[in-house]
Amino acid sequence: MGISGVRAGNTRRSGLTTLLALGLPLAVILLSGSITPAGAACQGKNFSITIPAPAKSQLHTLHAPLLEAWQRLNGTTFQENSSPGRGGSYAIGNLLLGPDKECALAAIQVPGLFFLSHVDRKIFSEKDIAPVVFFAYLPHALWVDKDSPYQSMDDLVFLARGTEDKPGIGQLSIAGTGSFTDQHMANLVLSRQSGVPIRYLPYTSSSEASDSVKSKRAQACWGYAMPPESMPGMRPIAITAQHRSLALPLTPTFAETGMNITTGSYLGLTMASSVPEPVRASVAAQTAAALSDEKLRYSLATSGATLVLLDYDKIDAFMDCRRREAGQFMEDYPLLPAGTR
Repeated sequence: MGISGVRAGNTRRSGLTTLLALGLPLAVILLSGSITPAGAACQGKNFSITIPAPAKSQLHTLHAPLLEAWQRLNGTTFQENSSPGRGGSYAIGNLLLGPDKECALAAIQVPGLFFLSHVDRKIFSEKDIAPVVFFAYLPHALWVDKDSPYQSMDDLVFLARGTEDKPGIGQLSIAGTGSFTDQHMANLVLSRQSGVPIRYLPYTSSSEASDSVKSKRAQACWGYAMPPESMPGMRPIAITAQHRSLALPLTPTFAETGMNITTGSYLGLTMASSVPEPVRASVAAQTAAALSDEKLRYSLATSGATLVLLDYDKIDAFMDCRRREAGQFMEDYPLLPAGTR
C-alpha cells in the first residue's frame, strides 16, 4: 500500500499538504514526492539511541515501532539508552559526548528543541546537531485523573475563578514533561487563552506527570493525544488540534471550548553534526525505508500520530521554518529567563 490518498487540507502553521493514506486511518504530512531507498553503507551496523523518557512512557512508545521496523528491514540493532531529563537536553548531551558518534542517535522534539538550545547552551547548541529524520507529528492533550470531577476545561476554569456560590482557588497547577519543552509552550498558551494563572510543574516523563495528578499535586497534566491506555488511570478532556483525533474520538478540541490552542510536537532523530554527511545521509535512507513499513504506519495511526514523510534534503528548510515559528513564539510569550535570548 502506498501513501497516495485524498487531500484533507493544509496544516495551518507550516502550509504542508496533509493526506489521508488509503486503507489506514493515518494522516500524512508530505514535504516532497519520494522516499529514498536505504543505502548499503550503514546496513548491518549497530546503533545506540537515547530517548529522553523511560520505557513505557508515551514518548518511548512512539519511537518503538520505528526502531522495530528499522531493525527488521535493515538488519540493524539498537542499544537503547533511557535518559529522562529536561526535555531532551541530556539525550543530546549523551549523543555529543559519546565515543562512537557515527553510530549514535538521539530523539528530538520540535519546536521544543529551539527553546532548549537557548536555555541549555552549556550542553548543546543547534550547530552541534544534525537531524536526519522527522517521522511523526502529535498534538497535545490535557489529562485529568479518571475519577476526577472535572469533565472539561471549563470546569478547571471555574475551579480557579470560582462562582457566586464558591470562591476559586486562584491558580491552577498543571504538570508536564520537562521545562522549556513543547508541553511547557502549550501551558503558556493555555494560561493566556483561559485567562487563568497556571503554575507549570515539570517532570521527567508522562508517567511522573500523571502521578502528580493522581496524588493531587496538580489538577491536570499534559501528554500527547494518544489512546487512553497510554496514560493509565487518566482521562483526556481536550486536545490541541484543529480536528478531533482518531485516537481520542470522544475528546473535544480546545477550539470547541472557544480557545485557539493548536500546539504539538514533531518527533525526529538527530546525529552529531560532526558525523560526515555521507554517513548521515545513509542513516536517513535507512529510516526512510523503515517509514514505508505498513506495520509501522498502522502503529503510528492507532497511536494518533500523523506520519511525516520528509526527504533528507528538505530537513534544513523544514528546520528554518520551525525556527522562525519558535522565534515568533518567544516574542509573544515571556518564556525564557533573562539573558538567554
